[in-house]
Formats: sequence, C-alpha cells, structure tokens
Amino acid sequence: GNSGHFDSEQFVRRRGFRKRHAGFTHNFDGTFGGHMQSEETVEALAEKLMDPGLPLWSRQRAAESLGDFGSESAIAALAEALTIQGADSKVQSFAVNALGEVGGFPSRVEERVAVLAKALNNPEAGSEIRVRAADVLGEVGARVRRVAEAPAEVHIRTLVGAEEAKAALKAVATALKDVLESPATDEIWVRAVEVLGEIGS
Repeated sequence: GNSGHFDSEQFVRRRGFRKRHAGFTHNFDGTFGGHMQSEETVEALAEKLMDPGLPLWSRQRAAESLGDFGSESAIAALAEALTIQGADSKVQSFAVNALGEVGGFPSRVEERVAVLAKALNNPEAGSEIRVRAADVLGEVGARVRRVAEAPAEVHIRTLVGAEEAKAALKAVATALKDVLESPATDEIWVRAVEVLGEIGS
C-alpha cells in the first residue's frame, strides 16, 4: 500500500476489527459498512431531502443518511442542496450539519470541507447558513487536529493517516481565513475568528 499506511488487512485479521464493530463497520475508504447503500438509495435520499412536500423531520433524516453514507454522490447531493436558489434555510442547515457528520472521523473529509468552505464564502447564502458552516468547519477542524497531533496508534483506530488530517485542517483554516477577506456580516466574521481560535489556527 501507500508508504506511511499500516497494513489494513493484517490489522483486521489481528484485531478482529470487523467483528468488534459488527453492524457499524469501517470500510477502508472511511465509509461505514453498516450504512452501505446503493447509488439508487443515494438518489432517493437526495430527492427526499429536496422534496418540499415531505415533513422537515423526514428531510433531516435524509440529510443525515447522506452524511453517514459519505460517498462522492452523497456529498454531491448535500452540496447541491446548498446551491439551490430559494431553498428552505432549515433544509440547507440539515445539509451543513450532515457534512460535519456526528461521530468519528468523517469519510471524504477534504471533499466535505470544500463544500462547507463554499457555503461559508457564498455571499448569496443566508447569514444563518454561513455561520452554521463556520461552526461545522470548526467541529471538523477540532477532530482532524486531534488526529493530526495524535500518536500513530490513533491513526490505526480511525483508519486515517496524519497527512490526510493535516491537509484537512489546513483546508479548514484556509476557508475560515478566506471569509475574513470576503463580503460578510459582522456575525459571520466574528464567528470565523472565534472558530480559528478554537482550532488553534
């Protein structure tokens, strides 16, 4: 495999990783075996997310499932929800939250950060969404910083290398610094400064 990466198959055999995490298993691309779904499912979830005829709780669950799934198309669906003109701000907030993902180290972290950065730095987006994007970037930044600074055994546990974590942390910091140079309300600017302080950048 790549230099600096542990032998994942050997680790699985030695530690019984899949057995211990039955039903909520990390695959080696960072997604969860317990949530593996087809691309047709992703398409259905994306339609649910953007369906104004559905109750908000249903649309929120769709966003969370997309964030959990974490495939390229799932991230793209969440990104699209943030670009639709006149979209419900609550639904956009669901999408932003889902990009942060609640537990562990999110799959496709750099793709997620790129989408959040775009939302944060979009002058046409509502102030509430931009502030929430800053918050979620801060949450992701705090997680990747812990991994970037952690001893090697933590990288084995999270299945993420220090280099990927460092690159993601740099992307988070860049997004927050960019907003300070772009048109933004005081609320957005202040939150970006606070988050930069929180992640130590």
